[in-house]
Amino acid sequence: MMRNLVVSCVLAIVVVCGTARGADPFADAAYAPPASKAACDALVNPIAPDVLAGYLAQLDRFHVYDLFAGQTSTLKGKYPPEKGRPLKGGEEVTLGLEPGDLFGTPVQDASGYVFLGSIQSIDAEGVRLQVDLSALDLAAEVWIVDPSVLRAFGPYKAANYAVGAFWLATVFNDESVVMVRSPKAELPNVRVVAYSHLFLSLKAVALSCNISVACESAAVRNAASGTAILSIGSSGYCSGTLINNPQTAANEPLLITANHCICSAGDARDTEAFWDFRESSCGAGDAGKMSSHLRSSGTKLLSTSSLLDSTLIMLDSVPSGSYGRIYQGWDTRLPVVGESVVVIHYPQATYNRVSSGHVLTVNAPTDSFGYEKQNEMVWDEGVTEGGSSGSSVLFTDTMRLFGTLSNGTTHTCGADRSHNMDFFSSFRDFYGQVKDYVDSATPSTAEGDNDCRSNGLCAAKVLLKDSPVLLDNLRVLRDKVLLRYAATAPFVKAYYAAAPRLLAAVEESRDARGMFLAVVLPIANMAGKAL
Repeated sequence: MMRNLVVSCVLAIVVVCGTARGADPFADAAYAPPASKAACDALVNPIAPDVLAGYLAQLDRFHVYDLFAGQTSTLKGKYPPEKGRPLKGGEEVTLGLEPGDLFGTPVQDASGYVFLGSIQSIDAEGVRLQVDLSALDLAAEVWIVDPSVLRAFGPYKAANYAVGAFWLATVFNDESVVMVRSPKAELPNVRVVAYSHLFLSLKAVALSCNISVACESAAVRNAASGTAILSIGSSGYCSGTLINNPQTAANEPLLITANHCICSAGDARDTEAFWDFRESSCGAGDAGKMSSHLRSSGTKLLSTSSLLDSTLIMLDSVPSGSYGRIYQGWDTRLPVVGESVVVIHYPQATYNRVSSGHVLTVNAPTDSFGYEKQNEMVWDEGVTEGGSSGSSVLFTDTMRLFGTLSNGTTHTCGADRSHNMDFFSSFRDFYGQVKDYVDSATPSTAEGDNDCRSNGLCAAKVLLKDSPVLLDNLRVLRDKVLLRYAATAPFVKAYYAAAPRLLAAVEESRDARGMFLAVVLPIANMAGKAL
């Protein structure tokens, strides 16, 4: 029955267009229409809430941690949003909780035995558990339960999680319950390796000039159904977009984002994609709780490039939801300076927003982080923020994607928008790596190689990683002063062009580290006093 529900929600496909076989291949979007409410409710609640309530009423093993009690504001201040990096939303804590400590007295029912263990992190906005299932009995299945909304996520089985520890479903509550259903009375061999205390509320307030997708055109509202908030590992948030393979009748669950968000097989398998976190109408303010939204899980890294800052991953499945689901079209043609563009994203991991602007520069040899073949946009309406990383930029006229968000300046709202600029990767250049997945009648499912060697780091970020205030001072100086003047902007570009060489030098030489800090620290301190 569940298999039929998944098929009805995921594979009700209408292919809109194919691919041009010219010098610049492209594809238009494909659309999966909304599934019935009953079918999608079954996906949201694979175990009936009243059944879960019966299990939880007999829960007798609780683990309560107060390491971060009362520290939500402090943690947010410790990790300010930063362009070019995933938005940090949690603190990871090593746990090593063994089965005998994790589970209490099992509950017996007609299907066998149910083992339960609760893990609570006081004052958390959410909890995510890293669990080792490699020694679990093949007949057993693990579920993560959110007791606040009586919703279960899973099942997770040893056959699919045989090697290493995995981050399982996020619970947007301060308590997460591990539940194992087994035909055997023996204690299930499940270890909780770590937990993440999430301090970032997904109802945080984004900048006031961000525009809700619900206030935009039908084309933008439709495209928004293909964008997702990505929760990566213990604490990272980015944005991502479903991408269409026009050569097949079925929509493969392929998602494109930035390499600085996901650069390894481990990142890909530890990614959750949350769908339709958006207002139902302009100004409604009813995006709802994240626990109520449909989600997908990452399964495989298909291709990634640290030089192009691009990544393609495979998801387990994609439920169509109440808005249906768009698998976005793409284009490999070179953008034109001045051309109109839009980006659909999740700033600060809040509900879905859109920014509109135009192309400023094309096919730059290096961008401000040292990435290659970047395209620069300036925003006429809306902005981007931390959490927007990895979102796709689309041509306004065709709504085809042509890159993913790498980084940019610190944006502000106001009349002068000339410095609200972002760099995006080039799908034109990434296409050669992914065409066997996104433009093939017999698409490949081969796993790609990890590529995390640069990940957008520079010497200042490495050496000042424990001094976020000084780093922020440098960013503000760059964005509000140096980039605003023709005389100083070239120095910023020259610094980032040399960033890989500088990083290698400070990592290899103590003298180079000392010289770099001798120059940078006074500048950072003076900037903090002056700005």
